[in-house]
Amino acid sequence: HGAAFDAERCYEPCRFSMGEGYQAAMRLLERADDLTAIFAFGDVIALGALRAISDRGFRVPVDISLVGFDGVDVSQYCVPRLTTVRQDTGLLARKGVGALLAAACDGERADVHEVVPFRLLRRESVLSLAPAAPRGVRQGVMS
Repeated sequence: HGAAFDAERCYEPCRFSMGEGYQAAMRLLERADDLTAIFAFGDVIALGALRAISDRGFRVPVDISLVGFDGVDVSQYCVPRLTTVRQDTGLLARKGVGALLAAACDGERADVHEVVPFRLLRRESVLSLAPAAPRGVRQGVMS
C-alpha cells in the first residue's frame, strides 16, 4: 500500500515463546511507539505481544492492530480474539518429510521452496482490514 518499512526501527527478532514475544514487543514499542500494527511470526509470540501492548498503555485493536501466524486454538480465546494466518500444517509436514526423504535417498541436498494453502482468520485484534493503509502508517514485525 505504499507504506515505507523501516526494518531497523520496526523489526524485532525473538525466540518462539510468549515471554520472548512480550519482551520483543516492549523493545519494539520503546523505539517505535507510533506503530499502528504488529505482525508476529507466531501466535505464541503475538500472545506475549498482546500483553506488552496493554502494559504499555495501548489498546488492541483501537491503537495497534495485531496479527499472528499459525492459527493455534488459544488464539480464539484471548481478549481480543487474535487475527491469525492458518496454514495446512498436515500438508506442510507431508511436503517437509517428502523433501527430507528425497534428499536422503538422492544423497544430494537441494533447496526446496513450497507454497501451501493458507487462510486469514479475521478476528477481533485488527481494527479494520481496509484495502488501503492510511498515510504515515508504521508497522512492526517480530520473528
